[in-house]
Amino acid sequence: MHVRGKIGTWIEDLQNAHSAQYSSNLRHYSGNSDYIFKRKASKGKTGGIKYRPSSTYRWVETNSVGLSEPQIPREADGCEVELITLDNLCTLLQAMDIRKIFLLGDSLMLQQAQSLWMLLEQEDQLTEPGSSNPNFTKHVICPNHAEGNNEPFQFKYQFVRNDYLVESNNPVDMGENIQNCGNSYCYPWYEAYKADQGIRNLIIANTGLHVKEADKFREHFHDFVQNIDLFQQEKTSLQNNDIVMFRMSVPGHFGCEIPSLKPFSDYTEYAKFIKTNKESILDKYWWNNMFEYNDEVATSLYKRRNMDWSSRRQVNPDPGKKALIEILDVLPMTILRRDGHIGDEFKPDPVPAGDCLHYALPGPIDWWNHLLYSNLKDIYFQVDRNKAMKVLYFLHMPKEYRALSRLTFTAQQLLVPSPWVSNCGGEDGTSRCNIFEFVKVTPWNQRWSTHYNGHQGLYRRGNPNPRNGKEGDVGLMMESNVNIPSTIGPIHVDHITSRSDGVWYPDDRGIQMSWTGGCHTWNNYCSAQFNPFVIKPIITAPYFAVKLPTSYNNHQWCLHQQVVPKNIQPSRGNRLYASQDMRPDWLSKEGYLDYANLRAFLHLELRKLCDILMKRSLPLDHVSVRLLIRQVLYHVGEIGICNNKAQLNLEILLTPFPTSTLLMINLEFKIKST
Repeated sequence: MHVRGKIGTWIEDLQNAHSAQYSSNLRHYSGNSDYIFKRKASKGKTGGIKYRPSSTYRWVETNSVGLSEPQIPREADGCEVELITLDNLCTLLQAMDIRKIFLLGDSLMLQQAQSLWMLLEQEDQLTEPGSSNPNFTKHVICPNHAEGNNEPFQFKYQFVRNDYLVESNNPVDMGENIQNCGNSYCYPWYEAYKADQGIRNLIIANTGLHVKEADKFREHFHDFVQNIDLFQQEKTSLQNNDIVMFRMSVPGHFGCEIPSLKPFSDYTEYAKFIKTNKESILDKYWWNNMFEYNDEVATSLYKRRNMDWSSRRQVNPDPGKKALIEILDVLPMTILRRDGHIGDEFKPDPVPAGDCLHYALPGPIDWWNHLLYSNLKDIYFQVDRNKAMKVLYFLHMPKEYRALSRLTFTAQQLLVPSPWVSNCGGEDGTSRCNIFEFVKVTPWNQRWSTHYNGHQGLYRRGNPNPRNGKEGDVGLMMESNVNIPSTIGPIHVDHITSRSDGVWYPDDRGIQMSWTGGCHTWNNYCSAQFNPFVIKPIITAPYFAVKLPTSYNNHQWCLHQQVVPKNIQPSRGNRLYASQDMRPDWLSKEGYLDYANLRAFLHLELRKLCDILMKRSLPLDHVSVRLLIRQVLYHVGEIGICNNKAQLNLEILLTPFPTSTLLMINLEFKIKST
């Protein structure tokens, strides 16, 4: 769903052009071009062309966006845009218990509403001839789709013109040109939507083309999302959560009146055009703003999904009180369609020159609705091809990558204290703590390899070579508490319209890597799943810090230092004064203060060490002092000053027991150029 409609091209399909035409005429500004063209064609005045050229193209998904690479159609992998019909839409709406389609937006949304109405082969007109009110409410009856009471399934079909998606009670009338939200029309929509809160709604909405400033667009969009969520909380049942398809905004194409235009081949050709076309550069209608507006929509809705990093799963903290909002991204396919605008070479005489925003119907906008149906079907089946590809790649991963995954987890595991119960907790890093509590995860016991390998019976009937998936030390798990439904899809063969009907997709069972320590022994927890990547520095730092001898364990806090400076307790510098009773006999009062203060603040360590060596306040032959100084030197590491090299001679009296030896240690520090 997130890829469909983005990577592909338009091809002329004269063989199937007839099926792209409407069964009746659309008596409206949007349909006048086609109506007049058909009259001319019937009189032989179109040069033998039966259909308007822009209505003969169809969208084809490919595996490449560039002309330099082979564009292979992807029609066999389930990513193709499936054509919408009354029968398959009724099947889907009934299965999802959607009882109302509510379209909300500007004049392009009205065109989308008209297109969908005509694709569903509805004969009556949406509005009365001559009416200045663009809004309408209709009911669509689905033949051959009976309810439990044997009555035919039906759904409500409603459109409200509102250019900003805001609620305004000020007078508005398109016929009298009375605008109530700036230079735009904002008919009230709250009551129209809330009137059907007892049923499940499919809302198709858009705003953007009437907004000139990005800040205003953000305000309108986020207010709309907030209002939809508030309305969702008022619904009578949590089982009928609404679905919102927010359609991306599309710019027009300057120069659409040029004869014999064809669609752009790809985005590169489109980008080159808008960078060289003078009108596109001037952009007097602010069409280029649509790209920024669409980015805001995509970014906001992604954040709304609250991706949980540790489990790599999508988490909604309160799914029962939020509408499901998905993106209907028609931009990539539509920006390629410079042809087919109402202001093109076939425009009726009354149409003002230069309407290069709206499209004539039938035409490119029909594919918005085909994409709408395909994406809505994915929501029902919860199909996400990206999830499937993750599983398949993991189970058939090259052995080099499988080894790399094992090495990656093993390397991270080396930062996890061992054994599980270690003395590295608490403020001083000396308290006994259970490390497993910091890295444990909710165990998933069902392996994807088991599910994948156990459901290949149909494939194996005609293929003697098995395609079993494999896992290494890094496993791939699924939740085991999700029940497989007993019935899936249509109950009658006549209602099966695509290859996905009657197929259960286990996408909602989650994908999670598992690790139990690989080939290493982890005490009694060797079979438990844990995540080594969530271990905190506050645990690893004291574990890897040098340990004083057991008899001096009460001074271990002097060696412990917080990894993040802001986590250093404000009282750390005062602690040495408050703990004079802990001073050992082998330290003077001044020596104890220097000893306990040496690692109090990390940026002062080297300075304090030099001061101690000059004063000779510490007994350098004592094991605790030697360990403390070595920890300091290790922590200081490279010194960042402007010279290329510096030497520091430290006269350290090392006294290995039982012999005392005086050594001069030449400590050479590599200097980083700054």
